[in-house]
Amino acid sequence: MIILKEREMSLKIKVLVALSRRLPASHHMLPRINSDLGKNIAGFKGEESLNYYLELLPDEEGEFYVLQDIRLPFKEHHFQIDTLLIFPTFFLILDAKYMKSTLEFDPAFQQLIQKFTENEVDKTITYSDPIIQVQNQLTKFKSWLKDYKIQPGPCESLVVIANSRAEIKNVFRTPTSLRTL
Repeated sequence: MIILKEREMSLKIKVLVALSRRLPASHHMLPRINSDLGKNIAGFKGEESLNYYLELLPDEEGEFYVLQDIRLPFKEHHFQIDTLLIFPTFFLILDAKYMKSTLEFDPAFQQLIQKFTENEVDKTITYSDPIIQVQNQLTKFKSWLKDYKIQPGPCESLVVIANSRAEIKNVFRTPTSLRTL
């Protein structure tokens, strides 16, 4: 394994840390800043935890390259990839999520639902489906390869739940349980 680009702590995390340290404890924005900081650090921690598992991959098929936290142009914008593995025979995009408690993937509504208890209060947070997100990254990556005249070969993508204590569930809904207005 050869790491061509290592992951660095984002500017956003650095700014949130600085704000958190400098604002008085009574500042009305401090709870939101600390919440955002916690989420961003968890994401960074999840991405960093992939390194251990990448080192376990066998080199029998030849060396492979790792690009971490890359930003590539796409049309008038850019897109970001947590980890890109370049093997001699294929590309693999990994999107890491470091989330706690119960995670329910709901493909019918393309959502990830996180359920947890905080301060003895049950909470639910709904996110866009990360599987759809990483599939979109893959589509953009293939287009980027084509734009730069790089033969794509096989390309795959995976979502990695990096917190081993997370409970993962897949919500299956029968067609009759879905209703539209």
